[in-house]
Amino acid sequence: MVSMNSQILNPQGQRGKLHLLLTERAETALRYLDPEEADHAKRSLRILETHDPANVSEKFPRLVAEESSKAIFLLRISPRLRALFSYPGDGTVVVEDLTSREVLSRHLQSVAS
Repeated sequence: MVSMNSQILNPQGQRGKLHLLLTERAETALRYLDPEEADHAKRSLRILETHDPANVSEKFPRLVAEESSKAIFLLRISPRLRALFSYPGDGTVVVEDLTSREVLSRHLQSVAS
């Protein structure tokens, strides 16, 4: 089980409609960003707290196509940075990882071939 012990609060110290959690992997990636990029990433991730999970597939691309697989979606944080996230269905949104566009592109190409 992935550790999900972090949450990002909005500037007023309150949570949105959904509880935003970061996996240990995403939390580590966020820590290694420069401070300005980390702040921008946190602001972008807050969007996920207020987005209705029922129509997430209309707004965000789904990375895992098989219906039996866990649905992983993609959020563009910046031209360089992407967030991979899921909705487990219990009032939370889980940021699984943060990655560069280049790394994600290489990974998707290797999986497709």
